[in-house]
Amino acid sequence: MSIHSTQATDSSGSVDALAITGVMRALSNPNRLRIFLLLRDHLKREGKGAGLRVGEIAERLEVTQSTVSHHLKELEHAKVIRLERRGRNVMCSVVCETLEDVLECLGCNLS
Repeated sequence: MSIHSTQATDSSGSVDALAITGVMRALSNPNRLRIFLLLRDHLKREGKGAGLRVGEIAERLEVTQSTVSHHLKELEHAKVIRLERRGRNVMCSVVCETLEDVLECLGCNLS
């Protein structure tokens, strides 16, 4: 698997250390973790496909939009979140599959 896929195993079924460390590195920053937790909580309340605008994230976390944008790029690169342009807005949402794959590879069963 490459880090560009959403699975934490390669084609032989082996753990992809690069993908896992990429996710862990992305979430190790306190601001990025706060963004992720905000998006996760929003997903739990609103259901699948729910997202927040960049401006909403900045408001709720009381940081600048440029700071949020910087951290969103890092989270997107690690495939932890998805960014989707909708008109003039960019919507941010959690990519559950990435985290489920990482937890599975680490031996954590979510079920």
